[in-house]
Order: sequence, then structure tokens, then C-alpha cells
Amino acid sequence: MTARSRAHHPGTLISLTDFVTHLTTAHILTHLGAHSPGTYSVPLMGVHSVAHPLSAHLPTVLKYIVGKTDRGLRNSSEFVDKITHTTIHPHESMVSFDVISLFTNVPTTLAVDVARQRLMEDDCWKQAADKLNVDDVCHLLSTCLSSTYFVFDSTFYKQVFGTAMGSPVSAVVANMVMEELETRTIPSLPTQPRVWYRYVDDTFVICPSTAVNAIQEGISGMFPSIKFTCEEEQDGSLPFLDVLVRRNLNGTLSTAVYRKPTQTERYLDFTSCHPLHHKRAVVNTLVKRARNIPSTLKGKRREIKHLKWVLKANGYPDHLCPKNEMIDCSSLLLINLHSIDTFLFSNGGSKNPGRATGTT
Repeated sequence: MTARSRAHHPGTLISLTDFVTHLTTAHILTHLGAHSPGTYSVPLMGVHSVAHPLSAHLPTVLKYIVGKTDRGLRNSSEFVDKITHTTIHPHESMVSFDVISLFTNVPTTLAVDVARQRLMEDDCWKQAADKLNVDDVCHLLSTCLSSTYFVFDSTFYKQVFGTAMGSPVSAVVANMVMEELETRTIPSLPTQPRVWYRYVDDTFVICPSTAVNAIQEGISGMFPSIKFTCEEEQDGSLPFLDVLVRRNLNGTLSTAVYRKPTQTERYLDFTSCHPLHHKRAVVNTLVKRARNIPSTLKGKRREIKHLKWVLKANGYPDHLCPKNEMIDCSSLLLINLHSIDTFLFSNGGSKNPGRATGTT
């Protein structure tokens, strides 16, 4: 049995040499300025990095002390549900504040302090912490956040500030710090935002048009390393996540699916050598978005029409595409999944049909 296979079988022993050989350092990932201006690099933790096992375990404990505010969002569907009955006044604007490189700018010392305070205030986390106490959890968190090493140009480096991209605990820590920022900052702003929703580092805000700059300065001044960019609505519309929010003449808000200008409409090709459930997931995910995000029946049908074209362009057969008249039916999410099996196995019994040649 190799070192790799032994490492994935609980209860077996491996030598220290095998264990060290199996580990890797983090990588440097360079971002080009597609969404944010400029070029920057961030450490990217791999699944075999030294701190990854600890980083994967800590969220099972910390999840009990994060996400208990009304401002946080789990996904775009929840966002649409929350703004369905929201109105906007003529003197107000829709604004999106976005943190610049949140993960690598999270103050880790602050994160540990906030975690300690919340662990002491709430005991529900103990059910997942075995026999660990508050000091143990904070020590492990501090160790994890200060143990990101990487190699660049044959030289070893250590990340001395922020959290690593790809680290499972980074998202939990970032959310916790953002919740702390909101708790400290929003009540002290001269003008209160009437609506404030956030998904990790991206916020959707409705506030008086004259207060936008003051709010941006206020939230950017709380923690020196966390700075926000500001995107205001254009022609009565503002993109947030994969949702385009529009202001109507009567003050109500409508929503539609948003695609960035760089969107290529390329998804998993139906004839590729991937498991069947992956192809099912493509269809169900796109249909669920078409059903949940557009706020009008006309918008849902328009999205389904677009979806039918997209699926066909990616090799999906016509009988798997949803029908417009089904858009308001609960059965829409099923998309006749049994027909996928029928289509696949009718092609010579193969679960991975090729193109005309029978290969991929």
C-alpha cells in the first residue's frame, strides 16, 4: 500500500517520512483585474497542506457562533426572498459595497479575539468540540491562521497577515470578522442604511443617495486593512451576486438573472466523460435559478427560453429541456430526470456517450 493510499484509510499507520512526503505547501495564485482593478497575488492552500486537516475541522466548531445575524445571506435565492416586498424611495439609492481582497486582509488577531468572546457567550459549540475548552479552540485557530507557508521561485515564505485562499476555515473567519465590523459600524453611522444584506464580502444596501460616501468612509475606517469599493445603481439597476435588481416606477423592486459580460455560457458538455449525477446537477441548478431569481412570470419564461438554448449548445438533448408552460409548476425541478438515463443507456449502454464517433 502506498503512502497516499494509506493516508486515506483510517486506522492504518504511516511513517513520518510518508506523511511529510504526502504534504505540500500552499501555492501562489495571481489574479488579473477582471472584477477589481490591478493585478495581485494571494496564497492558495491545497488539500495536502500542513494546516489543512486542522483548518477543515475548525469550521465544524466555529459554525455555531457565526451566521446568527439577519444581515447575512446563504445564497442568491434567499436574497431574492428577502427583497421581494422591499420598496425604495425616490431619494434613496441601491449600492453594493465590496471588500477588496477580504481573505488576505482579515486581521487574524482580531478574528481570534472575536472567536474567544463568542465562544464564551454561547455554549452550543461544545457539542462539536469533544473535550476542548475555549482556550484550546482559540489556540488551534491561532495556530491554523499563522501556519500558511508557500514556495515561490524556490524560496519558502510564510503568510504573516490575513487568511489563505482555499483554507476551509477562512470563509468562517471572514464572515465572523465581517459580522463584527457590521455590529460595530452600522449603529454608529450618521445615516442608517435602511436595507443591508451581505454575502461574505459583497453587500447590497439601500440608503439615502446623499449618504453613500459617508457610509463607505465609515465602514472602511473601522479596521485599517479592510477597505470597501462602491458600485452604485446605473439606470435604475444594480447587479448583486447572480441577481440583477431593478427599480420600478412605483418604488417596488424586480429581479432577473445577471450574467457578467465575460460569461461564455459554457457548462459541462453532455457528451463528456463525467458521472451522470454531474449532468443532472447542471440541469437542476440552472433550472432552479431560472425558477427562483426572476420575479415575474415573463422573466421566468424568458430565462427558461435562454436556458433551453444554453443546454442545447452544450450538447443536452431537447427532451431534457424544460417547457415554458411548466415554469410555475413545482414539478419543474425534476426535469424528467429519468429521461437522462433512457438517453444515456440507449447509446450502446454507455453512461458516457461520445459525439457522432462514439468518443469524447
